[in-house]
Amino acid sequence: MSHGIRSLRERVLQTLSFEAGGLLLITPLYGWVAGAALGESLTLLVAVSIVVMAWSAVFNTLPPELNYEAVKKNIAPVLSGKDAVAKARLARELSETFRLQYLKAKELARSGQ
Repeated sequence: MSHGIRSLRERVLQTLSFEAGGLLLITPLYGWVAGAALGESLTLLVAVSIVVMAWSAVFNTLPPELNYEAVKKNIAPVLSGKDAVAKARLARELSETFRLQYLKAKELARSGQ
């Protein structure tokens, strides 16, 4: 057993196993409560599961600079204002932050960490 951070492969397998187990438990119950066919229930719940996994992946890779306090102090005032230049500047800064995070994640994935 390794000590430390699990590899990307291990994390993906754990997530998919967790979601598959949840779908096996919840799909029949949802179909019974909603009065829907098992296939329809499974289709809906798989779609919801995919959206939740995608959101979780994005949320968990957000840089620390995008915490609640930063959003409240720096981002919300710009977005609620009418200054288009400030909004464009913020969009550029955020896209650069996301780009750097993506490159970091890509490098970690390539190295197998």
